[in-house]
Amino acid sequence: MDAVVNAVNAPPHATPDAAAALLRELADARCAELSAQDGLMTERGTGRLTVAGHARSDLLALGDLAAVNLFITSSISGLVAQTPGIVDALLAPS
Repeated sequence: MDAVVNAVNAPPHATPDAAAALLRELADARCAELSAQDGLMTERGTGRLTVAGHARSDLLALGDLAAVNLFITSSISGLVAQTPGIVDALLAPS
């Protein structure tokens, strides 16, 4: 199943309430790791979720939740800058 989760407009340094349960479930299932800054650990440049430092090819995040080690608010230009790496990751063979 493909899904897009919109997790915008959260207070600074916080996971939106609507997305918090999903993030906990991903972490509990060992599909993702939560960062200390309240987002998800991702591979820099691709947005692939990481578990124990290993990137997954099937789960990606973009924007505030994919802030790697720093939870910062993404701008539109920041999201656009991340797009080529994510497109490459999506199109890469599994």
